Amino acid sequence: VCVFETERGPLAVVLVGAILVSGIETVFGGVHTPPYASRIHRTRHDRTFAKGEELGRFNMGSTAIIVAGFPLDFAEAVQPDRPIRMGQALARMPGVIRR
Repeated sequence: VCVFETERGPLAVVLVGAILVSGIETVFGGVHTPPYASRIHRTRHDRTFAKGEELGRFNMGSTAIIVAGFPLDFAEAVQPDRPIRMGQALARMPGVIRR
């Protein structure tokens, strides 16, 4: 779970490693979930990310869940069973004008 403090409030990205995922890596800490780990590791990193910058990766693919502590308007293209592409807008914060 990666927790971020944003201008609007907290935002969490939950990296879910499914069966056969051989590890989860982040750009700030390397492998966080070694294969078949038996315990949870906690670390704190003070880092900011630019739009579109890589957060991490799954070493075989899996799922990321985004939880926001503030309102979001989800994009119409975000629908069940539709793929999400790199750089695709997922949601917008109400009241924020995009330039």
